[in-house]
Amino acid sequence: LSPVCLGSLRRAASINAEYMGFLSPLKMPLVLVPPGAIKKDTSEYFAVCGLAGILSCGLTHCGVTPIDMVKCNKQNNPAVFDKGMLGNMAILNGYKGPRGLVRGWAPTFVGYSFQGLGKFGLNDMFKYNVR
Repeated sequence: LSPVCLGSLRRAASINAEYMGFLSPLKMPLVLVPPGAIKKDTSEYFAVCGLAGILSCGLTHCGVTPIDMVKCNKQNNPAVFDKGMLGNMAILNGYKGPRGLVRGWAPTFVGYSFQGLGKFGLNDMFKYNVR
């Protein structure tokens, strides 16, 4: 790299570090429970693991429902939905309105929440009880 490029990279890195707050002290994220308050392999621990699974699986899969709706409509009618992801979202929005993009979010949320509960909460509980 040329000296001009290196100088530009250094300036950009210092500006980015200041902008991102790396030079200021780190702040703690939102803490709902003080660290160490929930002991491992207790009912509270399993409940928190289950809640984490419900939120992580249910919300993330619910968030990609519009992508799934576009994919399913493209598979069913490829002649109409031939404009790529964003173009197909606009076509689907034109046909069915905004609700057409999020159709099926509730069963998706419920189903994947149960999956997350099993994967995160019940899995840890069964591992503890089997020992």
